[in-house]
Amino acid sequence: QVSTSSRTADTVEPSPPTNSRINSSCSRLCLDANPGFLSQFNFNLYPCAPDVSRLSLREETLLEQMAEKQIAAIAAQPALLKALRAKRRKLGPVQIAALDQRWRDEFASGEYDLIRKLINAKPSGHLRRIREASNGLFTELILMDAIGMNVGISDVTSDMWQGDEDKFLQTLGAPEPRTVHISGIEYDESTRSFQSQISVIVQDPKTGRGLGVLTVGVDVARALAPETGATTRNSGPVPKAGTAGDDALRDP
Repeated sequence: QVSTSSRTADTVEPSPPTNSRINSSCSRLCLDANPGFLSQFNFNLYPCAPDVSRLSLREETLLEQMAEKQIAAIAAQPALLKALRAKRRKLGPVQIAALDQRWRDEFASGEYDLIRKLINAKPSGHLRRIREASNGLFTELILMDAIGMNVGISDVTSDMWQGDEDKFLQTLGAPEPRTVHISGIEYDESTRSFQSQISVIVQDPKTGRGLGVLTVGVDVARALAPETGATTRNSGPVPKAGTAGDDALRDP
């Protein structure tokens, strides 16, 4: 039985003060007058911020709605399904560890071989175009197979195997798989933004079997902006099936 989500927090957001609209208008005027303030504030806040901040109930509900609509639609794209079907690898723990260590060594040294092959593969290009079309809403996309190995990445990751992380362990890798997992809020130093990772199981539309997991990093400030909202935000055109990913990903 597959449940619909994995909540990371059950906190209740306090009721806003009666002058919240006035405060919001003043804040918006301040940000409009100082367009670089928010990114600079986030950057300087990083050393003081906890590693992970918990989402309020309202925030998680909005991100769940995004997961069920926008991100689920991406996960169902034929290009990603085909890439996963072509990557049904049977690797043992020793092989997984060796590939992951090779990836980590390349990441640390900056001398890419295994990483370069994957980042230049068609599924990765497809994910990059989705990120670029999102107008900053999506910070990164990772497509992993049924054992948690990278199949496509929009940006270079620090490891190749995601099977020991919550994005996999709380979805396809859980004893009772959950279709959606939403992480807490973390500060991404590379993009200077606070993000949450939304992970969804990629299912075979014919059999319902889990083929892998799609993880999408979401800029929380953009996703939860009151003038847009996670349920109505237009994140730009998403590449259609056939624009990328039609060729099977070659084994690195």
